[in-house]
Amino acid sequence: MDERQKSAVSAAMAKVLVILYIGVVIVGVMKFVTNFRIVDCLWEMATAVAVPLLVLLFTHRRKRTVFPMSLAGLAISPDRTKEAKRGRVKAYLLDSLQFSLTMTAIQVVWAAWQALRANGMRLSVWSDVLRAIPQWLGDCGVCFIVFLALDTVLYEWKSRRYCRENQEYLI
Repeated sequence: MDERQKSAVSAAMAKVLVILYIGVVIVGVMKFVTNFRIVDCLWEMATAVAVPLLVLLFTHRRKRTVFPMSLAGLAISPDRTKEAKRGRVKAYLLDSLQFSLTMTAIQVVWAAWQALRANGMRLSVWSDVLRAIPQWLGDCGVCFIVFLALDTVLYEWKSRRYCRENQEYLI
């Protein structure tokens, strides 16, 4: 099998893994939401934790360091040029914004669902949800700043390590 065929097979396997992973997470969340018992969704939680750890373990067992990638799956250039650094900062900003908006959306949906479940469709529930918007925006901002700092430190470290370990391939 040549490199092109290996790449196509590994891309297909990765897509199947992502679909199965999303399915397991959805099933686990639905089991928890319907019964409110952690015990009912232990296998799903264990799978949701084990899959990323196993992928990380198997990709890092190789001798060469894995090329740095953003959360969106885009390659981050490990070069030390100004253009490459600008591209990395842009990737960090986009990753942080995506993560913080996703976490805030999950928080808003969860809070609205809990309020509706507890109080029904009363008008006071919607006013409570609207009053919580400034808090959610603040949470989104804090999440953005924290994740941006973590993302920058982690990916700059990965970029430097990639350059150091693969110096002969980068020339």
